[in-house]
Formats: sequence, structure tokens, C-alpha cells
Amino acid sequence: MKTKIILAAGLLTSALWADFTLEYKMYNDKKSVVQYKDAQHVLLSAGNMGGDVKAVRLFSDDKQYLIMDRGGKPKYIDMSTMKSGMKGRKPKNEMSEKPGFKITKTDKTKMVAGIKGQIWTLEYEGNGKKEHMDIVVTDDKKVVDAVHKYSMIMNQYSPPGLYYTMNPAKGYATIEFEGMELMKFDGSNIPDNVFALSK
Repeated sequence: MKTKIILAAGLLTSALWADFTLEYKMYNDKKSVVQYKDAQHVLLSAGNMGGDVKAVRLFSDDKQYLIMDRGGKPKYIDMSTMKSGMKGRKPKNEMSEKPGFKITKTDKTKMVAGIKGQIWTLEYEGNGKKEHMDIVVTDDKKVVDAVHKYSMIMNQYSPPGLYYTMNPAKGYATIEFEGMELMKFDGSNIPDNVFALSK
């Protein structure tokens, strides 16, 4: 009976962590929003692309769509029909080669989006010389889980090394680094219609 209770509690916890919304402020002060229900239902809103054009990437029921919205007139591009033109791209779950980060932990802390974080310094090779970058990380389990799932998806489209910048050590996730700051984490349920295509 005890085993069944523990198993049920674990399943319930997983279910509670299923939905999440992450809102980031990017280097150009634009907003990036991630709405995640499961690996097959994700909405990535990247903000304006210039003028009145907005771009959204939707993962829905094993398909991927790029939605271009110009002044309230959405145009849907089915990315799953363009696979032939995407040869040479990274496989879906393949990690980029892990960069040679050296992590220095500090005793400094910082609150980011209401989440207590620790300030670490990453040392890495860049442009033929050693570079340093301060990041803010958290071990909040819900945030770590959310950031990991998000960065797994972004690994398909992002520059090499971003996955490991966002997940610098086991059990930790980055919530602020140069050019990207978490503004909001919300674990509330997301309605199914968010991931449905408009008629």
C-alpha cells in the first residue's frame, strides 16, 4: 500500500508540473513567451519581427507550424511539409557539443521573477580568448523542470551551447544571463484551445 501511495504521489506531482508558462525579457527588450502543456503542445511567441509582423511557432499533435501574423491576419506555414528542405539540420533530440565551461560558484544571491537564485560565473573560450559571463541559477525543482523542457525544444533552433548555458549543472537552471532574463514563471493549467489552429 505504501508503495502505491508513493507512486500515486509521484504521478500527481508530474501532472502538476505538466503545464507552465515562461516569460522572458530579451536583450532587445522584446518579450518571449513559452506556453507548454506537453512535448506535443507548445507555443513559442517570439514577439515582433519588425513593423506589425508577429511570429509564433506552434507544436501541435506531432506537427509544427510557423504562424506569421500581420495586423491580425495570421498566415500558417506547416513546417512538417518542409522536411525535405531541412536536411543537414540537427536531429530533434540531439544535444549540441557540450562547450568547455568552467563554473565558479559565488556566495551572492539575487531574486529573479520572485525566485531566489545564486550567481555563478562561467568561463569559456570565445573569439580565441577566455571570456567570462555571470549567470543566475536556481534549484527550484519546478523551474528547473520547465527550463529543461523548454531548452530541449529550443536546442533544435538555437546556437550551439545555449542548452548548456540554460542547464549549467545537474539540478540547476539558468534564470538570467546576458541577453535573457526570466520575468515570469507560472505553473497554472493552460487551456487546450491555446494550441488549436484558428479556422
